[in-house]
Amino acid sequence: MVINNVDKCTGCGVCAAVCKKNCISVKLNSEGFYRPYLTDAAACLDCGICDLVCPRNAQVEAGSPLSLVAANTTAEKVLRTTSSGGVCYELAKWGLETGRKVCACTYDYKDHLAVHSVIECVEELEGTKGSKYMQSYTPDSFRQVLNGEKWIVFGTPCQIAAMDRAAKLRKVRENLILVDFFCHGTPTMNLWKKYINEHDARRVAKIDFRSKEFGWHSWSFRFYYSDGTSSSDPKRNMFYKFFFSNLCLNDACYDCGFKAFHSLADIRVGDFWGKKYAQDVAGISSCAVMTPQGAQAMAELESCCRITPAEEADVLEVQMVKSPVKLQREYVRTMRALKGKRSLRNIYDTTLLPLRIKGLWQMLTRR
Repeated sequence: MVINNVDKCTGCGVCAAVCKKNCISVKLNSEGFYRPYLTDAAACLDCGICDLVCPRNAQVEAGSPLSLVAANTTAEKVLRTTSSGGVCYELAKWGLETGRKVCACTYDYKDHLAVHSVIECVEELEGTKGSKYMQSYTPDSFRQVLNGEKWIVFGTPCQIAAMDRAAKLRKVRENLILVDFFCHGTPTMNLWKKYINEHDARRVAKIDFRSKEFGWHSWSFRFYYSDGTSSSDPKRNMFYKFFFSNLCLNDACYDCGFKAFHSLADIRVGDFWGKKYAQDVAGISSCAVMTPQGAQAMAELESCCRITPAEEADVLEVQMVKSPVKLQREYVRTMRALKGKRSLRNIYDTTLLPLRIKGLWQMLTRR
């Protein structure tokens, strides 16, 4: 069963969601990643369903999207407060207005964790805005998604692949619209915990994830505190420096089978960066329509979004289409440091910065 081989576990949580005896729990391990644990060995039926839904066992061929488009919402406030073009928000809103429920990633301000939640009204969609670059806890909500009702589900490619497999086993796949995204990878929660604590987590009342206050192409969070003050750190954001270093991602992210158009979703979305929209400051999404069901859903957005055809080369230009290389020695050093008491700035100066300087020097000397 899956808990006997967790080395490349994605942490999707679907094994716990489908367990008939509820004897699998999902918890953060010491490395800061979600892993499944057998909580009641006597109750386990050894039925193998957890293995059947595991995304590591999914054979995902490179898909040929039915269509590729660029899209962004015509609602100015939505565009301003979402990470890219607001397409996921508009899909979720349409779903709610037509009788579907929504399952998407939100943020738990009490425990400072990302959690997949069940959304049943438009007002609750506010909590889904903004990209949370961390693993989310899913079992409780994913268990509900498989109840036979109609849903739109948003998640990472591995989460969505597992939900596709689970829904097919339960024979409810036709009730679901699954939406994933071009994923960079999920960093250890030890990074986020250290980062949020350095921003006085106890006083944080709200976070604008991927804030656009300095433009769509900037990378920052805006923190709103309980005393009415706020702050952001676009110039010295330590979280993104570590995230983009690829030195603290989940093990599964270094051997990912869901890059480019390898997807079991109905729609794959992403930021439409690159030369094509380099001058766009508001935000625009790339959308790869993978199934007829996804095409039908995208067609419903024509009344609330600007949608134009896109080319594959433009869509993939700045996406990570291959798994990142794992630098084992630097990875171990970084992960060990993130579990300790040193500040992110100190860890960066002694671990990441020398690596960047070395890379720059090698590039210059090769010229």
